[in-house]
Amino acid sequence: MERCKLIECDDKIELIAEKTKADGSGKKIALTENWRDNARRAINKQTGELIITGYWNRETGDNISAEKYFLMTDEERKGWTACYEWDIITNIPHTHTRLRNNNIFVRISKLSSSGEQRLFASRYNELVEALHNMRPAIFKYENRGGTERAFKQSSRNMINRWFRLYEYEYNILITDKDLGRKIFEELKESAKKEYNETLYLKGARKKNGQTTIKIYDMGYHSKDLKGVYKLELTFRRNTFDKNEIDISDMTKQEQCIELLRESAIIEILKLKGGQGVKRMKELIVSENNILARIVRLENKTERHDERIDRHDERIDRLEAQVRKLIEEEQQGDDFS
Repeated sequence: MERCKLIECDDKIELIAEKTKADGSGKKIALTENWRDNARRAINKQTGELIITGYWNRETGDNISAEKYFLMTDEERKGWTACYEWDIITNIPHTHTRLRNNNIFVRISKLSSSGEQRLFASRYNELVEALHNMRPAIFKYENRGGTERAFKQSSRNMINRWFRLYEYEYNILITDKDLGRKIFEELKESAKKEYNETLYLKGARKKNGQTTIKIYDMGYHSKDLKGVYKLELTFRRNTFDKNEIDISDMTKQEQCIELLRESAIIEILKLKGGQGVKRMKELIVSENNILARIVRLENKTERHDERIDRHDERIDRLEAQVRKLIEEEQQGDDFS
């Protein structure tokens, strides 16, 4: 069987929660009074403009979309205030928290490219740590004299009670460059959209809890990876609900991928193409090359090789000692 034509790994996981209950009565997650001291208005990276999520009327309490606001006359716009998306500023690497309308999003990323320690870490535990580190500066915590352990458990309860899975990025790296290029060219015909050397194969427009799929040459982002193609599947609510997957189920990378591997295979089998796409389908069904598993196996092999080297060194030392004893005995015979 051909090895490592495809490598399966993850990149990010994101949670969502509502700040208040759906009917607006009472708070689920309370922000601190000074949360804006640790936040900034989010900027659209493509346009450089502030992200406006809608408009709010101070007098009536009504909300409208930005599109509807821009259709109003100047007179109709009076009393309406822009609502912005906010980025929470933290010192936690590869963590992004944002506030949009009534929603809170917590995302951790670069899960498979930030070192082995992170590669093998629990995604669920990292999310708990991320939220915990934002308390009590961003999210309120009423310390009633409890211990640090109780504080940590409070953050864990907060994740389990109020947050749910929003997105999980499952990637297939096509390490055979010729195969990757062939697959990319074959998928062009059925792509929904092509933009910035990326083919959007599914869900290019409104997501609504659906899976989105795209493929691109990783050299577009890193010259060292030119020719390695990434098939990126982003799973959302519909898949999580169908598979009955909860936040606490998303532990280590291997377990996360195993939970969603069947869904990934089904999506890949739907792709249309020629011999290259057909070969990818055969490989994804027959191979099981999860990155964390490959690295663990390589480490095990390296440790095995190290043990062999140490064993060889011990044998060399013993042989040297034996030769020395023989030489000493021979010298003794000469003088007798």
